[in-house]
Amino acid sequence: MSKKRGNGEGSIYKVGNKWKGAIIIGRSEDGKLKRKTFTGKTKEEVQRKMQPILAQIKSGDYIEPSNIKLADWLDTWLTTYKKNVLKPTTYDSYETNIRRHLKPELGHLTLKELNVPHIQQFINQKYEQGASTALLRKIRNILHGALKQAIINQLIAKNPVEGVVMPKHSQKEIRVFTKEEEKQFIEALGNDRLATAFKLDLVSGLRKGELLGLTWDCIDLENGIISVKQSLIRVKNRNKNATKKNKYFVADTTKTVNSKRKVPIPKTAIEMLKEHKRRQEYEKKLAGELYQDNNLVFCTALGNRIIPRNAERSFKRIANKAGIHGATIHSLRHTYATRLFELGVPAKTVSELLGHKNVAYTLNIYTHVLPEVKQEAVQKLDYLLAGNA
Repeated sequence: MSKKRGNGEGSIYKVGNKWKGAIIIGRSEDGKLKRKTFTGKTKEEVQRKMQPILAQIKSGDYIEPSNIKLADWLDTWLTTYKKNVLKPTTYDSYETNIRRHLKPELGHLTLKELNVPHIQQFINQKYEQGASTALLRKIRNILHGALKQAIINQLIAKNPVEGVVMPKHSQKEIRVFTKEEEKQFIEALGNDRLATAFKLDLVSGLRKGELLGLTWDCIDLENGIISVKQSLIRVKNRNKNATKKNKYFVADTTKTVNSKRKVPIPKTAIEMLKEHKRRQEYEKKLAGELYQDNNLVFCTALGNRIIPRNAERSFKRIANKAGIHGATIHSLRHTYATRLFELGVPAKTVSELLGHKNVAYTLNIYTHVLPEVKQEAVQKLDYLLAGNA
């Protein structure tokens, strides 16, 4: 076996018909030298492989990839770096996606082993199995954030997520009530406990959590303004002895920064809410000491919050009664936005009323409305050529 040092580029030597190279990258905890080895058919090939590592060592940027498993690092990252930063609902979403998707498929790999092809194959498989592009983007962002922190902690040198090509995002088709369905739905409401809530949603476009988390101090009944600043949220009950898996409470938080907003409502809605408040006061008297006054606008007969799942069930029952299919509570919000567009309200105003992050996001969701709105607008120009054609 002949040995040769290659012009200060590390030790390069020939073994049989192959060439090998070695670079000292540091020392282990017991003081022994740690080497990184390379092989190739020619000396030049080995030199090319060694060159980037040598350059990183020279600049002080070299990081020896970690043998920590991805599953373990995701746990560390979530509890150490994200727990006190994320909203409770977002933390639960991260934890769920890590447990259900990332750990089972990629968790066994070490940070050292994890590469672009691994992640690309994982994303492709999920997509082919029917995962939505929205879910895949969430998973991608979680993994990217975890590996970005791993770079800061000098556990890896590069973030392999950055090389992954995501499937083209497809906007899920939204369900909007026709004007006829609006009438049918309102008629089917009758004296349902949530009738006022669902009617209010049709003229305010509140999200489900915003609607169920609404308190009376957030409504200006004199001027007809709703101040959206909180939401009913669900978080996992991490108490091992708890009988219920989830906890629901009203929190001073909204989906995005722009979600905190003021929404004007029509006069008919103001009168409707005043009547609703009078009925609620009567219920308080009937319940007496059993009533839990949480100042909620929409609550149970004893003043307790209404769980979103139960609100969904009520909506479904009423929609079925009205002969409306394929809709959810969120359809009320979509219908509100659609009616505004049809009335010629500018996109920026609609976006602000909905609490979206920007106008582009709003337009992307409601692209189905715009062709009809444009067509109606153009027809209004008929008068210009009337009698002159």
